[in-house]
Amino acid sequence: MTEHLTSGQLLRDINNGFNKLQSNPCGLCKQNEDKVYNDGAMIHFHGSDWGKCRRMIQYNIMFPEKISSDKDKFFFDGHLHEESIIRALRSMGYFIDFTYDQINEKINNVPGSLLFNNIPLNFNIASYAHQDKFVNIQTVVHPDGIITHNKEKVLIECKAVKNYSFPKYKEGFIPPTYFGQMQAYLHVFKLERGFLIVKNRDTSDISPPLLVKADPEFVKKKIIELTGIIKGLLEDKLIKRPYDNNKNFECKYCTYKERCWRW
Repeated sequence: MTEHLTSGQLLRDINNGFNKLQSNPCGLCKQNEDKVYNDGAMIHFHGSDWGKCRRMIQYNIMFPEKISSDKDKFFFDGHLHEESIIRALRSMGYFIDFTYDQINEKINNVPGSLLFNNIPLNFNIASYAHQDKFVNIQTVVHPDGIITHNKEKVLIECKAVKNYSFPKYKEGFIPPTYFGQMQAYLHVFKLERGFLIVKNRDTSDISPPLLVKADPEFVKKKIIELTGIIKGLLEDKLIKRPYDNNKNFECKYCTYKERCWRW
């Protein structure tokens, strides 16, 4: 007897497909996703870490958060919004050196829209001497795009946000998280300028692109901070919180809030 396709099976396959498409784009995380940092996993940072609280970054390495299937779909939808901006630029004749779906194609065998251009994903940004050996401090990056305009290479970073937070971006607001992430990309690709482009998830409205210039002083301080996180991990010590209390915006929505402020 022929089995007919059921609604339940179709829904399961859709959800599993989203999980597969949203599979971790970071090669190092993918290699070590079943390990913890003190059990052989490679300690490294992502470009998005450059704008986060240092204690949160340390906790995220020590106790990595498992992403739910609902978050998988939400993040994947965000990538589609971001990719639509890159596709629009490409349709206007901009040469896109690097896109998210190229990384997805290379690492996850998911078809992308362009050929991967062999730009490295992992960058050594510093080293730390520990027990008579040097530990390389790596940052893994995957920007949305690097465009060429009049021989200048310019970073393009796209974000998709909900309607209630979109107006502040139209007024020129750049949150520390996005600023730090873009500084990581500008630093490792040796670029001078980039634009943050924000799309409204609900209306598809797009903010005026916001200029972000390379900030060498920020990068210098951030590398020192990331080195401190590595030191804390290897010496089994928690690094100092950047806040005096948990009333700030970052702590309010942090996964590790209760753990962090327990003592």
